[in-house]
This record gives sequence, structure tokens and C-alpha cells, in this order.
Amino acid sequence: MQYLTYAHYKPNNEVFYIGKGSEFRASTTKNRNKQWHDVVAECGGFKTEILGRWETEAEALDHERFLIDCFRSIKAPLVNITSGGQGVHGLRHSDATKTVLRQKSLNNGSVERCIQMANDPAMIQKRRAATIGKKRTEESKAKMAKAKFYKSRKIVVCEQNFESISALAKFLGLYRTTVRRWIDAGQMIKIEDAYHAKIS
Repeated sequence: MQYLTYAHYKPNNEVFYIGKGSEFRASTTKNRNKQWHDVVAECGGFKTEILGRWETEAEALDHERFLIDCFRSIKAPLVNITSGGQGVHGLRHSDATKTVLRQKSLNNGSVERCIQMANDPAMIQKRRAATIGKKRTEESKAKMAKAKFYKSRKIVVCEQNFESISALAKFLGLYRTTVRRWIDAGQMIKIEDAYHAKIS
């Protein structure tokens, strides 16, 4: 396994976080501290730059610590809680902890919850019942026409080609509207998280 050190930047190219991990860890929004999420929410996203690739975790941790020291010495507004070098690679949660974390994730409207709701027979029946015999307004028809356009649009996620948003949603086990909403909101990271969860 190769270890990376990386930086997260605001859209204006101001660095705000230094980290160590895998390619996936460098680009994910999961398991970040509150300050990190506050910065990303305030500035509307983040960019990732890989700063180094290392053969051992010890080298990556040393480089992470060095980078944090360097950026803090020039007063960069880092949201890192520690000075780096406290890796937890290889940590394995107990089954009890996994159950608690999974339940918290489901309660917080996560990707996993969206997948669960999309495949829940009761929710499918409820959606069907809500549309039977319903008269559509002109606004509703316009939205449906827009959705048809999105359905036929090709999309690439994590270097994997999908013929349409519908095909991507089906692969991920999500509602098409959920996927489209994430795309419209620029939240591709949620789609990537769902993709990685599906293939892992």
C-alpha cells in the first residue's frame, strides 16, 4: 500500500487542512472534524492536492507533521486539531461500535440511509400511491421534462462510465432524484462515497 500526504484548499486556493492517508481518504468528506466541515460549508467546497507519496506510514506521518509545522509557521489557517503524526492506520472497530456508528449514520440522512430508503418496499409503495391519478401542474411538467434530460445524460464517476443518471442511480441503489439533486448541488463527493461503498 502507498501512503499519501495531501492538502485541502478552499476554492480561492487557500490551504486549510493537511492530512495523511490513501487516495480515497484524501478526497472523502467522511470522518472530518467540525471545523473542517464548517470551512467547506462556508466556502462551498474544497480541492485536494497530493503533496507526497510514501512507501511506509511512518514516512507519511513524519511528512504530515512537517507540513503542518511549515504551514502553521506562516500563519496558514489550518483546521487540523493536532500537529499531525498521530495515525490510526489498521484501527479495527468492534462489532458493537460498528453497530452504533451505522445507526448514527442512518439517523443522519447519510448515503447509506438514502440507499436503505430507496430499496424499502414500504417507501416504494408510498411513492407509487402518491402519484396515482395525480394531475400535473405546468411547473411539475417542466420539472419532469428537465428530469428526462438528466436521465439521458452520460456521467463518469470514479473513472467508471454510466449511460445515464438512471443507470448510475440503479447501480448505486439510490433514487434517481437523489443522484440528480446531489449533482445539481455540486455534491459529487456523496456520489463517489456511494460508489466506493457499493464496490467495497
